[in-house]
Order: sequence, then structure tokens, then C-alpha cells
Amino acid sequence: MLMAALCSCASAGGDWPSLRTRAERHVDAPIPAPVATLTQPVAVTPVEAIPDAATEARVQPLASRIEQERRSVNFINERWHKQQTVLAAALAAVKKKGPTDINWSKAQTELTRLNQIAGEFDDALNVVNTVTGQLAVVSAEGATVTKPLAAAGKLIKIIETAQKEAIAANTGARRRL
Repeated sequence: MLMAALCSCASAGGDWPSLRTRAERHVDAPIPAPVATLTQPVAVTPVEAIPDAATEARVQPLASRIEQERRSVNFINERWHKQQTVLAAALAAVKKKGPTDINWSKAQTELTRLNQIAGEFDDALNVVNTVTGQLAVVSAEGATVTKPLAAAGKLIKIIETAQKEAIAANTGARRRL
């Protein structure tokens, strides 16, 4: 009886039934020639983005923002250098280390003010980095961003230099306190 059941499941070609799925049965089948040629790597030439007027118009506010941050950084730099002079005078007045000396307390306060101003460089750098990212997006859409991007790069270098000076000044003042 079992033999009769198995024979009745056989196909007309005499193949016994398979437990493999249809997809598994076709894995071993050869790939037809037209499909095989499609699996070869194809060189794709990127198409240049063509900016429209709206895309180009987005560059000017970003360039203006970079210029605004440049002026802000110059102002921060001026304030920082003035505060550094005030701190130097306060440090010179310190007679002994510790909070018992009123001049030491004043120097600590001036150092805190200097660090607050230096923190503004970090804020400016964050703004410039954000605007630079926005310029990259507009550039990918085909807009010309060479000048504002170069201005952003110069500004980033100025800010990083100021940050290094601030760290050095802070370290030097801490050693003296």
C-alpha cells in the first residue's frame, strides 16, 4: 500500500516527489545568458546636478551667516585678549596661594571670566560647522559654494587657534594659582 501511494505521487517523467521548495529546485538550474550579462559590473557616470535659482538663492544667507560669525569671532577675540590682560594683572597681585589671599580670589574670578569668554569660541565653532554642513547640502544640489566654504574654512582655523590659546592661558593661570 505504501508503494502505491509513493507511485501515485510521481510525476509523468518518473521523478519522485521532492521535499525541496520550488526555489531550492531551481538553484541548480543554469542562469540564462541574458541574465548572466546583467550581473557584470556596469560603469555609471554621475550626472552633474544642475542648480536652479532657488538652490543658488540659498547660498547667500549661508554666506551672510559665515560673515556674521566672523565678525562675532573678532569681537570675542578682542574681549578675550582684554580679559587676558585683566587676568595677568590679577595674577601679578597674588601674594600667596589659597583663598585666604583676596588677590587670589580675584584672580580666580578673572580666570572664570576668561574661560566664559573662551567658551563663546566653542559656540561660534558649532555655528560655523552647522553652516558648513548646510553649504555641503546646497553644493550637492549643484550650487556654487566655493567662496563661502573657503571663508568658513578660514574662520574655523581662526577659532581653533583661539581655542588653543585659551587652553594654554588657562593652563598657565592654573599653575600660578
